[in-house]
Amino acid sequence: MGKELLSQSNLGLEIQEENIQRKKLDNEVEETEENAKKPEVLVEREQKIQTEVKEIRKVFYCDLCNKQYKLVVEFEE
Repeated sequence: MGKELLSQSNLGLEIQEENIQRKKLDNEVEETEENAKKPEVLVEREQKIQTEVKEIRKVFYCDLCNKQYKLVVEFEE
């Protein structure tokens, strides 16, 4: 009876191991059109943010000392 129980538990482990799947690697995943466009969208978004930040920082440029400040506190001093 002990051997029968042991063989049943081993069978259960084998079934569990078959059901577990590892995460696929990047080169194994088929690249869809949507996934291919993600990096392009992220780059566009990052460039847009950088452009907006430059526009905002222009306000903190001092013509007298020819210096670009990043914070309002620095600019006011």
